[in-house]
Amino acid sequence: MGVRVTTADRSFAYLPDHAIGAASPNQPRVAVSLASAVDVLFHGAPYVERERATATAFGHSTVQDAVDLAVRARVGRLVLVHHAPRRSDDQIDRVLVEAEEHVRTLGSDLQVEIGQELGIVSV
Repeated sequence: MGVRVTTADRSFAYLPDHAIGAASPNQPRVAVSLASAVDVLFHGAPYVERERATATAFGHSTVQDAVDLAVRARVGRLVLVHHAPRRSDDQIDRVLVEAEEHVRTLGSDLQVEIGQELGIVSV
């Protein structure tokens, strides 16, 4: 399940907690359609490729899955969210490097970022 919000000049999609293709053979097509040409895609990506078995067992996508989907959907910017809670900040930085490397291997100019909590700001 995901959400897409579109205004007159901007669009955003959020795709959390899914393993692309695991639920049904149509899921990748539906996910690409939902995210098609959005300005920003927030995508859950708690695992990396070497953790594929764990990702599949828990029904999650990998960072590489998220990048593949974003490239196929012609997304402007991908924000990786829902990080594995055991990861340190340094490990999450490495996740971003791996994502950017995968973008380059696909020959894309997709922008990838790591989502982060900023906390509550008191006014």
